[in-house]
Amino acid sequence: MKRIPRFHILGVCGLLLIAIHSSDAQQPDAFPSVESIPFQQGTRLEKDSRAEERSWMRNVILKTSRDQWNGREWAAEAEALMEAVSDQIEKEYAVSQPLAPLADRFVSLLKKAADDPTLTTFGAQAVFDAHGDWIKCMPMIEKARSQGGSMPGAIEAMVHRLHWSVAEADLLNDKAEEQHTASARWLAALVRSLTDGSYDKDSLGVLVRHHVRALRSLEPANLGLLEDYSRQVDSSWLDEWAKLTLRGVVEVEIAWMKRSSNWAANVNDTQWKGFAEHLKTARDLLGRATRLRPDRPEAPTMMITVAMGENVDLSELRAWFNRAVTAQFDYMPAYKALLWAYRPRWGGDLQLMLAFGKACAETKRYDTQVPFTLMTAAVDVTEEIANPEAAFRHPEIRTAMAEMCRGYLQAAASAAPLTRHPRQSHAAMAAWLADEDKL
Repeated sequence: MKRIPRFHILGVCGLLLIAIHSSDAQQPDAFPSVESIPFQQGTRLEKDSRAEERSWMRNVILKTSRDQWNGREWAAEAEALMEAVSDQIEKEYAVSQPLAPLADRFVSLLKKAADDPTLTTFGAQAVFDAHGDWIKCMPMIEKARSQGGSMPGAIEAMVHRLHWSVAEADLLNDKAEEQHTASARWLAALVRSLTDGSYDKDSLGVLVRHHVRALRSLEPANLGLLEDYSRQVDSSWLDEWAKLTLRGVVEVEIAWMKRSSNWAANVNDTQWKGFAEHLKTARDLLGRATRLRPDRPEAPTMMITVAMGENVDLSELRAWFNRAVTAQFDYMPAYKALLWAYRPRWGGDLQLMLAFGKACAETKRYDTQVPFTLMTAAVDVTEEIANPEAAFRHPEIRTAMAEMCRGYLQAAASAAPLTRHPRQSHAAMAAWLADEDKL
């Protein structure tokens, strides 16, 4: 089980409703003490990464698009809309549907510019953000996918990521061949983005974030595709720290492919050997990347997964986490990776998971998603024991959860509805599960 599951709070409501009356499952006891979450003034935040992405959108993607749109009657409208996309991505960085407010504008523009793959791609994303309905946006996604090499590799990779996230549950489940074909096309787009001008030196950090996220999502059946990607990265123009990071991520993926997703008792000696060898290589690559750029969170975050696979002491997991969040305080993949590694199946325990979530809430940094890790931890514990009351009504969690929700509600009081409404929904769910009438 190598994947860190994507966390959709609304998606777990069904699980919680089904399990709410389970009272005979294991319950977490007293909490261990955990160290506080490190934070230094001036530490990088997600909003800084989003600002970089905005600059990349305007200086690379939009610049390329302007040349392609030159002379088209809808060019000015398209340019204004893409500038709005870059603004929206930066403004609504804390939500998962940032382009929703732009859906109607894209639908209108695409009546005139339906042949443009970049506009079709972002239009599909906006429509899905607004409606959450794959039926509405899948024709747009498929049209963009059919246009392949006529768009920058970074945008084609975005098309395949969108297709994967939209179709994974509805269209690709139990269809291994289609999954493998989709992931192969996605990986090919990533390779092309290394050489076709999709990124420049100023957007190297954006490239690494995009590629790491993709590599952690796609599941190619052909080991050679990942090995070829790694060779392409190694011979590319990327700085050494970026090459080491991406190659290290690939080694982690290959390690898990060698091991398989079977339970440990069903993994044979050959699989264990391949697993260990590639984790060792990943440790070397990612360790070197961290030493070269201690201000980047991606490599130390991946080292949490490496250390988990190697069954190291829990203190090493926390040490790599500390390195990641010292580089970027609210790099949420690090929080999710540590919570996953803290599960009992990897040598952690339920109390530690909740204690870590509580420490995150105690930061009170409601301008970030860090305090919300308490909610994530409680849901993760519920997945383990099928008893949400034991997690949400635990004496040490109930008060902390209510305080966390109130903090977010106050911080979002003057925010846009896109930010405010999810905070209200989360608070309502937490209040119900914790039986907290005042909240």
